[in-house]
Amino acid sequence: GLAVAVVKDGEIVYKKALGKANVETGVDLKTTSLFNVASCSKAFTAAALGMLGEEGKINWNDKVVDHFPQFRMSDPYITQQMDLTDVLCHRSGLGTFVGDLLWYGTDYTDEEVMQRLQNIPIDNGFRRSYGYSNLMYLTAGAVLESVSGQSWSEFIEERFFTPLGMDASAPSSDELNGLDVNQNIAFPHIEGRIQDLYDWNAAKAAAGSYSNVEDMAQWLKMLLNEGKVGDQQMLSEETLDYLFRQHTPLNVSPVQKSWGIHFRGYGLGWFMFDYGGQKVLEHGGGMPGYISKVAMIPESELGVVLLNNGMHFYVDEAVKMAIFDAILGKEEKDWNAFYNQYQQGYTNYMANQEKERLGLQQEGTSPSVALSEFVGEFTEENYAYGSANVDLEGQNLTIALSPNADAFSGKMEHFHHNTFKVQFNDDFLPFALITFEMGPEGKVAGLKIECPIPDFHFGNLHYVR
Repeated sequence: GLAVAVVKDGEIVYKKALGKANVETGVDLKTTSLFNVASCSKAFTAAALGMLGEEGKINWNDKVVDHFPQFRMSDPYITQQMDLTDVLCHRSGLGTFVGDLLWYGTDYTDEEVMQRLQNIPIDNGFRRSYGYSNLMYLTAGAVLESVSGQSWSEFIEERFFTPLGMDASAPSSDELNGLDVNQNIAFPHIEGRIQDLYDWNAAKAAAGSYSNVEDMAQWLKMLLNEGKVGDQQMLSEETLDYLFRQHTPLNVSPVQKSWGIHFRGYGLGWFMFDYGGQKVLEHGGGMPGYISKVAMIPESELGVVLLNNGMHFYVDEAVKMAIFDAILGKEEKDWNAFYNQYQQGYTNYMANQEKERLGLQQEGTSPSVALSEFVGEFTEENYAYGSANVDLEGQNLTIALSPNADAFSGKMEHFHHNTFKVQFNDDFLPFALITFEMGPEGKVAGLKIECPIPDFHFGNLHYVR
């Protein structure tokens, strides 16, 4: 299903929901149905720190260690120099999505994830390049809690959701109390299959919030009204200017240039670019089964919220751009056809990638040792993610990666030599290839995982006996 709301000149001028909230029960999607808005939560975290700044409790150039002394990166210089703006604009030196395996589906707390942060290698240049980092927004949440004395969830609920009238919204699935879940939730789907609601433990400040298009429209109304809710100044114009300012420049692709886009960048919790001579502010989000988009063109007093629960990567973009063109009076373009072509290209790419990976298989090989020799516990040594437990059930090896064994486990099929193929339980992932390493004495010494998905960096993990 897809839900949309459009704000224009301070009012919700359009809202619509199509499709199903749950394909198994047949419950229709409504504009009040709740979605995990995923990374659209980041804008709330950045704005929350802006509030603390207005209260004189922080400054944007404060060092993280000033407010959260336990903070450690693998580079001591970056540890001491990282400021709050760096954290929020993705210029920390970490590569995009690096370290997300530490919080995704694990029982680690924010504090435990941050303890492991110091073991993650720095891939990019500090303050020189862009690397989208959920771990840095987790860090921002820790700073917020340290300074405010409240949990991130309590702060967001009290300072944003309640005064904005976002009564249905919740900071995470933990706060979905008193709801008839089967009637109020837009359940996530992947390829038509219902997924369990994600149980948020760590990283709520990066992607935890649940909301609907009507509530998110209230958030946009405040932002488009120069930070005001009625007579209340929720966020100052100075704070909004800093949030909406380009802090990290991004490349403009040839296709985007053909649309008349001259610049792209990231502010604090917002991406930005120009379109039709006006500045666009937006953020997307994605969790297994959910894709979200929140966008604004302040000069046109336009805001758009699009939430889908079918894992459709491009439908939100197509509808958003069509709305932009209608409001800006641009020549009509078939964005549906354009993004459908992109979607088909992505589908073909994934299919070809799978075919190529399967084509690597060498027939007629066998493991160099008995299957029982592969059994045991292997410890991840790079950033202490956890352990890989290999067992033998009948004639098949199995593997389970702790601390997310529910998702990252499955039966292994022999691929070739000492490499085995496994389809993890998580529908979000392609199949993985597990290659065991042999020590000089001919015994199993470790293993590596190849699972090509941009969201998770399995290739960074190295397990040793």
